[in-house]
Amino acid sequence: MTTMMLWPLQRRLEVSIELAKARRFSHRTRVTVWEAYARSTIEHRCLDPRTWATIISQIEGIKHIYGFMNKFMSLGFENRVRINAIDVIAKRLDNLSRQLIIVDVGSGPGDSLKAIWRRLTNSYIVAIDPSISLLSTACNNVLCDRVVGVAENLPIRRHGADIVTSFYASRDFQSLSDALASMISVTRRGLVIGDIFLPKHPVKKLLVKAWVCRIVPMLAMLLAGKYWKNYKGLCVTIKDWCDVQDVKTYLKQLSKRFGKQLIVESHSYVFGGLGYVAAFVEKESISGHNWS
Repeated sequence: MTTMMLWPLQRRLEVSIELAKARRFSHRTRVTVWEAYARSTIEHRCLDPRTWATIISQIEGIKHIYGFMNKFMSLGFENRVRINAIDVIAKRLDNLSRQLIIVDVGSGPGDSLKAIWRRLTNSYIVAIDPSISLLSTACNNVLCDRVVGVAENLPIRRHGADIVTSFYASRDFQSLSDALASMISVTRRGLVIGDIFLPKHPVKKLLVKAWVCRIVPMLAMLLAGKYWKNYKGLCVTIKDWCDVQDVKTYLKQLSKRFGKQLIVESHSYVFGGLGYVAAFVEKESISGHNWS
């Protein structure tokens, strides 16, 4: 009788163990599939040279109204994304008294540099952009140097910067995966990327696409006058674009390739249409600054 009573208990225990194993396997499978999807999305995200040149030209044409229009396009969240992302980075830095070297990728006319400077006043900023025209106003009222370059091949030596930032420029990179690899290689302590993102949820994705591709150009007709056509190019930049979680997942994968232990955080706004990813090097193993 005792044996008969023990058998169901033993069997239930075995079943529980098998279910726990199945759940762990299922979780690992979901994680693996998610990582593979994120890697595929990021690595296949490329702009052909002609499209890339057209986008840069369109941005150059609206640099005088760039900041003004961005406030409307982002529903007022544009600068909040920058400030929140920089604050997250600042909290992780253990020594803000010494001068930080910050490389800002895709600086454009310099709106992001002002936000960085206000939050990290004891910093020296290197503004990098492929456009000489956009860089001409980038360093107004900010201590920085202007360097013509592309994100995929940053003209900075390995570990040459404390922090690498990029705001509202990653959609315009010719190769997103190469740019992220270059940014991780350059940074010693962390990087942050803020931009428009395309959420995976079908309804949210539809809303973001409708806003960027339809409503923003209509707003530009009212607010930007003859320059409204330049905003039609925005729709091209979100074609096959990624979600903020894709960038977060890919950075974790990429950090292993570079032998860096990264802590990666992310946050999204406005149905996932805006957001940032912040990555921190867990152990700073490189000292000093190396410049090319």
